[in-house]
Amino acid sequence: MQFSIEELSLLIKQPKPLRLTGADLRLANLSDADLSTAHLSRANLSRAKLVGANLISAHLSGADLSNADLSFAILIYADLSTADLREVNLISADLRSANLSDANLSGAILSRVNLSDANLNGAKYNLKTIFPDGFDPIKAGAILE
Repeated sequence: MQFSIEELSLLIKQPKPLRLTGADLRLANLSDADLSTAHLSRANLSRAKLVGANLISAHLSGADLSNADLSFAILIYADLSTADLREVNLISADLRSANLSDANLSGAILSRVNLSDANLNGAKYNLKTIFPDGFDPIKAGAILE
């Protein structure tokens, strides 16, 4: 089920934690939304706009975030394990202590991203993936495919 703009506005105003596990949020504009602690595991957020969104401690394991715009998003302690982050824009996002284990980062743009204490064990990336200057993905446990 895809949500209308009005439905999305009502949903994000619901008491926390917001529960949208498996929801179809393709192309949704959730920029600057407070989605902290939201349950978005296995949600389809492909091509969604989440610029500046607050996703602190959000549950995004197995979510499809391919081609989404998460620039300037706050993802501290977010669970992105096994998430599809292909071609995602994460420029200037804050991923401190985030769990990116086994995520697909192929073609992702992570310029100026804070990855302090982030878990990248088993995360897959390719030669198109752009990491922050000085960041060593192999040392962090990521796998070049």
